[in-house]
Amino acid sequence: MTAVPSVGAPQGPIQLKGLVAQPPWEAYWLPLSGFPVPEHEVAPLREFLRALTGSLMKAQGLSLEVLIQFNQVYLGDGPSRFSDHAREWMPQQGLGIWPDRDPPTLWSLQDFERLAPGEKLRNFMYQLFRVSGPQAVKENARDVMLGLGTIVEILAPGSTDALLEQSRQLFLPPIKERAFRSFPFYLPLVERKSLEGAKPGQLDEWFCGATVYIRESSEDTAVLIACRTPLAPVLENLGARLESEWEWRIPA
Repeated sequence: MTAVPSVGAPQGPIQLKGLVAQPPWEAYWLPLSGFPVPEHEVAPLREFLRALTGSLMKAQGLSLEVLIQFNQVYLGDGPSRFSDHAREWMPQQGLGIWPDRDPPTLWSLQDFERLAPGEKLRNFMYQLFRVSGPQAVKENARDVMLGLGTIVEILAPGSTDALLEQSRQLFLPPIKERAFRSFPFYLPLVERKSLEGAKPGQLDEWFCGATVYIRESSEDTAVLIACRTPLAPVLENLGARLESEWEWRIPA
């Protein structure tokens, strides 16, 4: 397993900003300069997510799923990162579903007819690669791929088998296109407006038993964090300081 080297350049603190979310969920976003994230910026983010995920798993007895968003793999040196480690990670291909959008459909004639000059066709599929193997392998995949906008981490109590089954039961029935109905798993993708716009009970439904959801969001140029339990005690244990009601500063 390839380790991710640490970087000796000085790093700045991480700013974690609160979002409005339906209780009992809390939501945060960590703004970034852009994807791919420069290494001097991604290094402290990597350390923070290592510590945050490890603390939550230990305190709450959670299991970890790490997923790689295929649509972002092409950025920077993403293709070589992925291909160099594919044998270790043994990725399983599945489908990401936006619970607050229409189910996925193939391109139609109307899509082409409505296309303005210079405009790109919509993405009709958001593939996810599920990292296989023990926790250390999953953590390595997160560390290696972080900074491209590819990473999703989902933490759930006990085994994640129930999460995978519940998400399949939720997301598969609305899909009518045959091409999208044979994936081995279906898991949620959310962006900032999904978290802020969710109605009471929807986050519990969308996350299918998971209690922590972390995603690199290219739509928001940020990392999103949603947690079903209060995050303040964990952040304080990591040395974070509350600077205002809506903002935490995490030391590098």
